[in-house]
This record gives sequence, structure tokens and C-alpha cells, in this order.
Amino acid sequence: MKIKYIALICLFLIYHFGISQERIDAKLLINNELRELVIFKPSGNPPAGGYPLVFMLHGSNQSGPQFYNISGWKEVAEKEKFIVVFPTALIYCTTEGVQTKWSEGNTLSILCPGDTLRDDIPFFYKMIDTISAIIPINANKIYASGFSGGGTMVPKLTINMPGVFAAAGCGSGNLDERDIKPMNPKVPTWAIRGTHDHNFIDRLGRPCPFNDTAVALNSNNLSNHLSAMGLSWNYSKDSNAYAIHYTFTDPLPGESKAFFRWSIFYGLEHEYFNGTNYLNQLPNPPIEAELFWEFFKSVSRISSTENKNDNSSLLIYPNPATDEINIRFSTPMDSPIKTLKVFNVMGQQIYKLQQPLTNPITLNKSIIGSGIFLLQITTARQKINRRIIFE
Repeated sequence: MKIKYIALICLFLIYHFGISQERIDAKLLINNELRELVIFKPSGNPPAGGYPLVFMLHGSNQSGPQFYNISGWKEVAEKEKFIVVFPTALIYCTTEGVQTKWSEGNTLSILCPGDTLRDDIPFFYKMIDTISAIIPINANKIYASGFSGGGTMVPKLTINMPGVFAAAGCGSGNLDERDIKPMNPKVPTWAIRGTHDHNFIDRLGRPCPFNDTAVALNSNNLSNHLSAMGLSWNYSKDSNAYAIHYTFTDPLPGESKAFFRWSIFYGLEHEYFNGTNYLNQLPNPPIEAELFWEFFKSVSRISSTENKNDNSSLLIYPNPATDEINIRFSTPMDSPIKTLKVFNVMGQQIYKLQQPLTNPITLNKSIIGSGIFLLQITTARQKINRRIIFE
């Protein structure tokens, strides 16, 4: 208890006296074991409502300090003003060697005889409680990202810590079959894999195909996520020069809506790409932390409680819809609609209407596409945000 108390005091002193960006190294005593973490606090004052909080989980035989340096998250956090936590896993004896591992199903399957898997969930709850007691945290904007074994641990966190995480991002890792349980509430999740990840190279040395065959070849990994989230195998697809994105939003009978995206990146090896280790020949190479952060932000906008200024006379029907959605104001607005915008879960504006607007307004799936979207209506006096879904 003394060690935990000292860690709390150190955290308080660093936060209280510094408005510049800070690296905070701390230790917590969890079930009689010291657990280590590194916290990044951006410069400046806390945002209104408190800081968003992101956990970045390293891979096997790696550490929190290592990913503090190489993941790219602290750079994004300084720009966007949120807290990042880089915890370190416990050390285990496994058939792969003595190394740090998270308490997910795959670790359990490779433990040496006599070693015991220790539950990491209390560690994550304690980190949130400890940090929230010292730094103002927005409890509605807590996210998790992980690489490899950390990417496998992240969906387990969303299942075993219900109501904590607003969104999750898995890099080169997927939910292990031993950790499958119904996810409630459903946490929007994005999992990224590379065609040249060593886990995908077949016995003849061939990489994962960069086409729809990848879905079939990775069906075991995908089915774990879909089963936990109650989703069918129906998907929509979009792509660019180096990535194909498969988005699953169609629930099984009796299940609520959910969002899962699985992406395959061409040429990506077993890496958490940071701008230097993948497509670094490009003027602006992709950075995984930036992609996940944009995803986290957009999901928060879509899933957040509707704006308190929303006009209760706004009717959206049917929602979800299979073909078209009607938007109608049942009573006259106190000011005319200036714009109507639709954003996808990446935060990208995909549709816009301006004055004059008729009543009702109809949105067509053929134009918007399938998935979860943010509808934003702006008048001279207010901005109304609503979630819409095209199946």
C-alpha cells in the first residue's frame, strides 16, 4: 500500500505543477504484484469535460516504455490533447520463452507447467481509478489499442469491462477463441492485419492475398469477433491503394446493432506502423495511431448522448433502414436548417445538403452506403447530432 501511495503522490505532484507535456512513470500494487505503466499527458490545460484516455498495449516480449517511444501515440496525443497510458504486461514462462504476456487465451495455452495466468482486468480498473483521481478524465471517451498479443487482449477488455470502453483498435491481433463471450454493450472495434504478417505466411512462403480471399483465409479470427458481437457475415467493402476494409454491421436475429471493421494492409508485416516502418517511401505514410484516433473520435460522436439542444420534434424513420431514411420536423423549427451533413465512422464527411431543404428530407442507401453514420443538422441556433444506420 505504501508503494501505491507514493505513486499517487508522485503523479499528483507532476500533474499539479506542470502544464507542459509530461512523461509519468508509475507503479501500482495489484494482487501483491507491482505493475508498471507510463502515462503521457499533453501540454496545456484539460479540455472541457476532461481528457479522453487511450490505453496502448504492447505485444509479447515488449514493454510500455518501448511503445511510449515507438507507437506514435504520444505525438498524436500532444496534437489532439488526450492522455495515453502504456502499461507493461507481467512476465511468464511460456513455450515461446520467458517474456511479457497479457492474460488472454493464447497466453494460457502456452504457459509452462506450474506457471499461472494472472488476471489483468483489476490492473486496468485500478489504472483508470488512479488516473481519474488525479487528472480529469472523460469517462465517456476511454479507448484501447493494442499490438499483436496486446491486440488480442484489447477485445477481451471490451468484453470483461462492460461499459468502460467507447471503442477499440486491434493491430495484428484478434480476439482469441478462449475469450469469446457475448459483448454487452457492443464496443465498435477495428482490427488491422498485414498481408505479410508472419502469422499469415503459408507453408510455401506465400503472403495473405490482397483480395476478398483474405476474408475466407482469416475466417477463424473474424468469426471470434463476429460471434462475440452477435454479427452476421454480411459486409460492405471499401479500399484504397494499400488497404481493403471490410465492415460488418448486420446483427444476427435477436442481437442489437454493432460495428466491426477488419482491414488488410498490403505489404504490412507484423508491425504497429508508425510512419517509419511501413510505406515510409510515401510523402505521408500511414500511422496506425492516427488512423485509430480518427476512428475513436468519430465513433464517440456517433455513440454519444444526443445533444441537449436537440429539438424533440425531429423524427428519423425508419432507423435502422434498408433502403431510405426520412427526416421530418413535426413542428416548425425556430430557425431554418442551414446544412445537413453525414459523416462515416472515420469522421469523413460523405454527404452534404444546403438550403433550401424540403420537409421531409430523404437519405438513400444507394448514396450513403451501408453502416453506422453521424447525421448532423445545423440551424442558426443549434447543431443536432443523431446516429443513423443503413443495413
